[in-house]
Amino acid sequence: MRITCPGCAAEYEVPASRLPPHKIVRCVRCNGEWMPVREIIEAVPEPATDEEILPRVAPPVPAIAATDRLAPPGRSPASHFWLMLAWVMTFIFMGSVVAATIVWRADIVRAWPPSALILSPNPLIKAAPEQKMGKNAE
Repeated sequence: MRITCPGCAAEYEVPASRLPPHKIVRCVRCNGEWMPVREIIEAVPEPATDEEILPRVAPPVPAIAATDRLAPPGRSPASHFWLMLAWVMTFIFMGSVVAATIVWRADIVRAWPPSALILSPNPLIKAAPEQKMGKNAE
């Protein structure tokens, strides 16, 4: 039996055996309470129409090959754009880091002498020791 809440129009399918006469039920959605009315509608057979007499034929289903079922779903163009933009930005960033290292390599070697092994043109030449400043400088 199908009952409908008068407050929010929520519909529930309840077995008729669970609804004795004059039972109050509560709606789960709106917490409204009401007494459902058991409607007894006598089924009057309607005259059969031509559509009901003739068998219904389902439209033909297009043949699907096994490769079509295994094909990956198409890629959306929006995600492709953002992925390409991320790669371009990564290459620009890495190129900027390399360019900055080349331009300021003397300053980098002066600030961090062990980097001379990587940044100096001849790795056999060691970086010059830093000169001491002050009265004890020799």
